[in-house]
Parts: sequence; C-alpha cells; structure tokens
Amino acid sequence: MKYLLIVLDGAADEPLPDLEGRTPLMAATTPVLDGMVKRGRIGAAHTLHAEWGLDPESALLGLFGYDPRAAFHGRGPLEAAALQVDLDTRDLALRLNLITTDGERLLDPTAGRIAPSEARPLIEHLVARLRMRVIEFYPGAGYRNLMVWRDGPSELQCRNPHEVAGEPLGPNLPVGDRAEKLHQVIWDCYELLVEHRINRRRVDEGKPPATMVWPWSGGRAMRLSPFGLDQGTGGAVVAGVDLVRGLGRLAGLEVVDVPSATGYLDTDYAAKARAALAALHRYDFAAIHVEVPNEAALAGDYEAKVDALQRIDERLLGTLLDRIGTLDDFRILLAIDHATSCAQRRALPGWVPFLLTGNLMRRRGPALPFDERGADESDWRIDEPWHVIRALFEEEPL
Repeated sequence: MKYLLIVLDGAADEPLPDLEGRTPLMAATTPVLDGMVKRGRIGAAHTLHAEWGLDPESALLGLFGYDPRAAFHGRGPLEAAALQVDLDTRDLALRLNLITTDGERLLDPTAGRIAPSEARPLIEHLVARLRMRVIEFYPGAGYRNLMVWRDGPSELQCRNPHEVAGEPLGPNLPVGDRAEKLHQVIWDCYELLVEHRINRRRVDEGKPPATMVWPWSGGRAMRLSPFGLDQGTGGAVVAGVDLVRGLGRLAGLEVVDVPSATGYLDTDYAAKARAALAALHRYDFAAIHVEVPNEAALAGDYEAKVDALQRIDERLLGTLLDRIGTLDDFRILLAIDHATSCAQRRALPGWVPFLLTGNLMRRRGPALPFDERGADESDWRIDEPWHVIRALFEEEPL
C-alpha cells in the first residue's frame, strides 16, 4: 500500500461577493478532485484553534502528526533546519522577510514576491556590509530568508508583516528584550538597500523594491520525534518553501529537491507530482505541500486563488491519479492546514475540510463536496489536528 499526504496551504476561505457568495474552493472547476471524492469520505478538522494563539503555520505540524502546542517554536527554527543552519539552545532563529517600505509604512510584506535571483544578492550584500558578529542573515527563497541571533533574547515580540501591511512601521517594530538593537539593524539595512542597484532597477521596471528586512516568528531550536517511528513508515516530502522542507528534515523524512517548485503562482505542479511518485518507488509514504493558494489569498487575489486550485486539479492531482495506481494500492489524504481569507489577507482559525480516498475505497454516507460546505456538514470531525493523519494509516479508516 502506498500512502500520500497532500496539503493545500490556506485553500479554504470565506464567501466572497465577487464570487457570488462562493469561496474559491466552491468556484473552482475541479473534475479530478470531484472524481476522487466519489471514492472517499469528507471530514472536517479543527486545525487552528484561536485559543492556542499560535502562528498559522503551526497547523502544518498538526497535519504531520505533531501537537503544535508542544512542538511549534516559531517559523524560524523550521527554516533554519531547511537551510541546515545549526542552532545552539540559546540561539534565536527568525523568519526574515524582505519587504517594501517608503521609510514610514510597510507597503509590501513580500517586496513584490521578489525572485531568488534578486533576493540572494541583496541578503549577501547586507552580510558583507554589516559584518555583524551575533546576528546572522542567511538567504532562503525569494522574500523568505533567515535571521539567527546567537545567544538571542528570550522576550522579543515581532509582528507578522502580512498582518500589518499598509500600517506605519514605528508601532509595529519588534518590542521587548534588546529590541532597540534589532531596530538599529533594521534601519541600517534600510540605508543599505534603498539605493542598491537591484532596487533601483526594480523601481525603473515598476516593481516594488526590497528596501528593508523584517524579522518575525522567532524561536529556539526544535526537536521532533521521527515520523517513521510515530506513523510506522518513513518517507519523503516535496515542498517549495523552506518552512515545510525544514519540518520534513526535522521529522526524518527525505526532502526532495524540485528546482521548479517555487512556492509562488508559477510553481511547477506536475513536477511536484512526478517527484512524489518517484519517492513512492523508494518509500511507502510521501507528502506534497502546495503553498500557492495561501500566497494568492495573502495577496488578496481571489482570481489567482481560483486559478491555482484549478491548476492543482489538472496538473498535480491529474498527474498523480494517472500514475499512482501503477505502483500499488494507494490511499490519499488531501488536507488543508487552515483557511486564509482573500478579503482579510490573513489566516483564520476554525474547521477545514479533508478528504480520505483511495483505489479500494467507496464513498459512505451523503455526497459532500471538498469545500467549506463539506466541512460544515460532515459528521466525521477531528478536533485535534495531529489525529488527522492517523486516518491515512488505519486499517479500516472509513
């Protein structure tokens, strides 16, 4: 038996007036997914609890079988693991966004989703010019980079840049222990970046320049129990973002490199599917993470979100369903880590749908769609997200 976990990041949403009261999941044309639903069961998972107060990406840990309340220590340590940056127990690792600002307001938390070919030289320029001893920058993928504060502060609060876009910088800068030192670093970076040739060119081309760094979601080094020990099988993970690649590495899964998997709207869905199928020749389990629906929602672009869901259906799910049956009998768990609102441009807590399907399964109960209506109407409800993956491996999950 082959087991496949597919995570559609931020795919759930709220009803939108521009979609006649539908969500992007409801509006998208998804014939492959519709066929998968006929051979499975729709459930609802409470992946993000408002009372937990955790970063939305902690829900990913839940879908991989880990209790995020105990395991999640911020995005930074996960991204450090992806980049294979060693952390001491006293080090503080933070996500470091390249952002656009005019010096007064945070205009774009992704610097126009700057490409890695432009982002890396900017981070390297900062490293060379600042020559900091205890604060280190590491280039990641595009606007997503890493900051490590050796022997860093324990009481430092940083705002999510996606949630304060359009707001003044001052009230949203980090606060707490040694925050003033970090403020100085941020403004020093602004002075070095604002006139950089790459940013001058981006301005000439009508693109948002990457004029500042923004550290956030920090934490200490993380340890996860091996996925294979917890679930009874090892495997591989295919992802275009360092956050998930780091999770996979910490969980003891093989991290498969797919250069054309960008985490943006131009990601290569079919290549990710082929990489997962190749991994299933070596293992009984593989996971695919797709960031694109979340990126589109954070940009407030519902049309891009609908388009991404349709491309996922045709190019990713279509490629998988065309070939996975030639390997062995199979089960697929299609899950959403959390809802991300196009209107509010942020993640939302609550219930989201998941689908368990496979070549030996048949639908039980009423026909439910894989969207927010299915989550509302399903009687298969899992309140603790780390229990969802158990359904993939249970003898009689339906």
